[in-house]
Amino acid sequence: MGVREGLAPICGSTLDSSLSVMGLKAGYFLHVGTLEPRKNLLVVAKAWASLPAGVREKHPLVLAGGWGWRCEDLRHFI
Repeated sequence: MGVREGLAPICGSTLDSSLSVMGLKAGYFLHVGTLEPRKNLLVVAKAWASLPAGVREKHPLVLAGGWGWRCEDLRHFI
């Protein structure tokens, strides 16, 4: 319904520092949300896994969220 007070974009060295803590740099693929089949994340993970190794290293796939219902296939794949 809106943006919580205190939230704002970060950029520059602050962004680089924050990403570095997580072992990331700009250019990653990100999904934020519960991991469940209706979001087709298994298809996303398989598509990402089929990319050449150099592309996967440069652009990691980050899934941020809790495990949802019927996610066993995704859990076993990743």
